[in-house]
Amino acid sequence: MSAYPDASHQLLYLQTAHAAYYLKWPKKQVKHQVFWRMSQAWLALDLHTNYQTTASSQAIWSQLASVTPLHWIEPLDASPVTRSIASSTARRYLLTPALANEGAPENLSEQALAKLRAHYQGMQGLTRSQFGSLVDPVFAIDQWYGRLRNCLEATNLPIHLVSAALVKAVDYPEAACVPLMLDWRWDQLTWQQGLPDTIIDLDAWVWAPDTLNWVMLEYLLAGQSTADMAGWVRDLNVDQAQLNAWRDAYRLLLYAMNWQGASDLQAWLNAPPLFQR
Repeated sequence: MSAYPDASHQLLYLQTAHAAYYLKWPKKQVKHQVFWRMSQAWLALDLHTNYQTTASSQAIWSQLASVTPLHWIEPLDASPVTRSIASSTARRYLLTPALANEGAPENLSEQALAKLRAHYQGMQGLTRSQFGSLVDPVFAIDQWYGRLRNCLEATNLPIHLVSAALVKAVDYPEAACVPLMLDWRWDQLTWQQGLPDTIIDLDAWVWAPDTLNWVMLEYLLAGQSTADMAGWVRDLNVDQAQLNAWRDAYRLLLYAMNWQGASDLQAWLNAPPLFQR
């Protein structure tokens, strides 16, 4: 089964006498999906090699876990399960516990928002001058603008919108990167009693500028009060000039990547800029 119509993975629910698990693996045509096609062109991110659960990746996951109040799903050894599956050596399997999940509430409480803010603050404390995959970012930050420009110009987006967005951004170069999830949404977490609990998706974590996080949050936090938004701006130390310069470029990028499945470009670009002092 797949959790969503455009999901990149096949998902198998496994029930044993003692516990339940999920086994997932990339669909055969996943590289043709727009999200992963653009991630590859922009960040050299390959879903088939970006599970980031090898022994060499444990240090970074431990570091991330130490600075956030959220938990991380812990992948298990999938080899006993996959030995009997045909062509298993040609696939990348991920086995994880099936965690209890009540789903994200329609309205986030102050406690839930505070926990999410603390997560973002923790990620902001970890910075690098390279971008790309979480375990092995290979691009220097001074390549950010050029690679993003090339990625946007290769889309079917109206070229006048792309050009205008890039003109706004060019004089405000991004200077550092933080760990972030490219496909971050509330449904990428488990929720208990109205609070976010565990991050359950690991394959799209990258190093990228925090400005991208702010743009994503302006969509995710739509409907929050002015007071709540002021708290986010303050606690995340949002750089207004940097955000204003890059907002349009990142909004175009997220739309092209089908991040939220939006189909009306103008409505997407007209979403309120919530992070304003």
